[in-house]
Amino acid sequence: MVINPPLPVEVTITSTGNQDDVDFSGATVLRCNNASLLTIRGVLATTPGRRLIIMSVGAGQVDLASQNTNSAVANRIITGVTGIISLAAGVGRVEIVYDGSTARWRVVEHEQGAWITPTFDAANYTGNNSMTWTV
Repeated sequence: MVINPPLPVEVTITSTGNQDDVDFSGATVLRCNNASLLTIRGVLATTPGRRLIIMSVGAGQVDLASQNTNSAVANRIITGVTGIISLAAGVGRVEIVYDGSTARWRVVEHEQGAWITPTFDAANYTGNNSMTWTV
């Protein structure tokens, strides 16, 4: 007899802006159908070894903040970089696993999904007397 593994349980959220301690309702896949930028600063803690896939399926980019202090300590995400990691709108995905030893979520796989064009900010550019531009 062949036993099929259970299908992933999916939950969809439409939140935007900064979100702390996101409740994924025990799902294995969190679909982010956000219309504008969503920054996840923490996800509710769970049992050690639990995995969660976060998928960007909406029109807005999804960012994951690293060790953000606005979320409870046990709900923070270790992204492996000093800042945020981004998921391109509609196509990016990340897999996180809950590490019981450090009581944090850890990013184990990240697929940005597409190029993300940063917003132009003139303050990021300077020129010298010969008008050589430095970015």
